[in-house]
Amino acid sequence: MKKVLIKLAKKLNEANITWALGGSLILKHHNIVEKVNDIDIIIARVDITKAKAVLDSLGSIQEITPKGIYKTSYFYEYVIDLIEVDVMCEFMIDNQGIYNYNFDDSKIIDSEIIDNTEIYYTSLEDWLVLYMLTGRTSKVELIKKYFETSFKLDEKLLEKALKSAPKKIKQDIESWLRNNKKGDVLSN
Repeated sequence: MKKVLIKLAKKLNEANITWALGGSLILKHHNIVEKVNDIDIIIARVDITKAKAVLDSLGSIQEITPKGIYKTSYFYEYVIDLIEVDVMCEFMIDNQGIYNYNFDDSKIIDSEIIDNTEIYYTSLEDWLVLYMLTGRTSKVELIKKYFETSFKLDEKLLEKALKSAPKKIKQDIESWLRNNKKGDVLSN
């Protein structure tokens, strides 16, 4: 998987595309999980056409129509050297209203250099909210445990992620924060 990630990152960077990793690779980046099954990449809307051309040159596409709560405008599944790569742009979830994960370069909060290639990451705070919205309870619990024991929660990032979240998600986060003496990060 590392080879595919490096190959993909090099090509996206060469094409000057705004992108970052999401999903389980964020959990792996923070040592919350050891193994991931695929690569999830978020692309800025202004770059989706260029990104699709890069991905088309690297692998084979299986276009998937978002289903159920997923209302993502651009979702593609690629296979590159036998590794599944999910590509999302205008990532939207319909859970008590549409939650639009407005990805742009401000959502890139971390990066690292692997084999002379810069790899970009979205925030764990974003993925706490996204996993709550999609009902991925086991991943929500892993992230909460991590914040409780290993990492200083960035309250500003969490507040920004919760800005357009449904009231129930905000209440659940607020309750969790109170129970763990993290304070009240939500401004009403």
